[in-house]
Amino acid sequence: MKKRGSVTLDWETKNQNYDLSSSNNIVEIEQVYPFVYHGDIISINDIPDSKLESLNGRLIKGDNQNIMANLLHNNYKDAFDLIYLDPPYFSDINYKSKINVGDKDKPEIINRNVFDDKWKNLDDYLDYIFPILKLSRDLLSEQGSLLVHVDWHASHYIKILLDEIFSKDRFINEIIWCYGGGSGAKRHFHRKHDTILWYSKTNKYIFNPQYRPYTEKTLNRGLTKVKGSKYVLNKKGALMQDWWIDINKILSPTAYENLKFPTQKPIALLERIIKASSNENSLVGDFFAGSGTTAEAAEKLGRSWVVCDQSSIAIQTTHNRLINCNAKPFTIESLDVQSNKLTDIDIVCNYMDGILTINLLTKPGTTSKLIDFWEIGISDKNVFKSLIQVTRPNNKTYDLPDKVRLTGIDQVWRENLVVRVYDFVGNVFTKAKPF
Repeated sequence: MKKRGSVTLDWETKNQNYDLSSSNNIVEIEQVYPFVYHGDIISINDIPDSKLESLNGRLIKGDNQNIMANLLHNNYKDAFDLIYLDPPYFSDINYKSKINVGDKDKPEIINRNVFDDKWKNLDDYLDYIFPILKLSRDLLSEQGSLLVHVDWHASHYIKILLDEIFSKDRFINEIIWCYGGGSGAKRHFHRKHDTILWYSKTNKYIFNPQYRPYTEKTLNRGLTKVKGSKYVLNKKGALMQDWWIDINKILSPTAYENLKFPTQKPIALLERIIKASSNENSLVGDFFAGSGTTAEAAEKLGRSWVVCDQSSIAIQTTHNRLINCNAKPFTIESLDVQSNKLTDIDIVCNYMDGILTINLLTKPGTTSKLIDFWEIGISDKNVFKSLIQVTRPNNKTYDLPDKVRLTGIDQVWRENLVVRVYDFVGNVFTKAKPF
């Protein structure tokens, strides 16, 4: 077999822990049909019929290598037109998130441990990332691309690994994403860019050129003064280069887009990547889902998607985000059906004059301000179908409604009603048949 690259990166434990087999099954836990509750009485007849809506995306909780191997052996080989990876950077940082909830004058502060980017050594990090890069290639279609988002800590190592896996001939671009923001650095230049390494599986890869606005000087002088009268400016703008300075990081804690996830990327960045490297109806993958930016961008651009993450907070943030952006129906699945239990609340239902009132009750010493969002639906063959969601739009922290009123309750709803509640640190409370 012809080698893809003659120059390789070697370390003592390379290939020792690489296993493409997957013994764990992915279990479907929930189907989400976004229909956000806005405080009025809802008739069951007004809720979209889940039987008529197809599922567009898969949100999977668990170890990404195991999930990718499972997909590979279950009809996803050569399936993805685009895989975007935003892995740990070998930064030696414990990433945390702080959320202020409740009254603006006296907020309650919630500190969350989101994920650790700490490793015993570089070998340990490379042992982790190498199989994921190899699995990514196997999952890509013949017209597929892999874009790996890294920074200065390990980009040079990952570039050599990708040359080995894909070959240096399949390297398309090193994209430099430049951004602003403060820094306390006094012994080096401020580190204010990330690197996105783009590789294709074959030479048949999808590429849709992207454009940027012309500068004011170019617009004023045009091209004719320099190149002659037969040249005119492209109505779409100037072709995008491989250095991007027009999309900034999410810096403000009060920014509309900020979901309080420490490594969240702006949606404009993922929209550009998805537009350039996939087509409508392409399948897009992200196996470090984080805050769910890839899933939302894919939704907005008419792509199907599969994303995963091991963090409960990442899964919950993505779940909530997709509800609030009115995504097409999607599934929530897991390699491990166990979840942290939320025990400080209860659900009480009252039925009177044809109206079912579902109350979310907190036990003494707790507060509903600690609840992130909750869902109402029915159990169907041991899968929870979420049909109504009560959320805090755009991650606002004002009080969450603790009461939902429904009419038109039929026997199916009476017998199969389920309520699921999520707090800000990844705990889940489920109550079935709360009548």
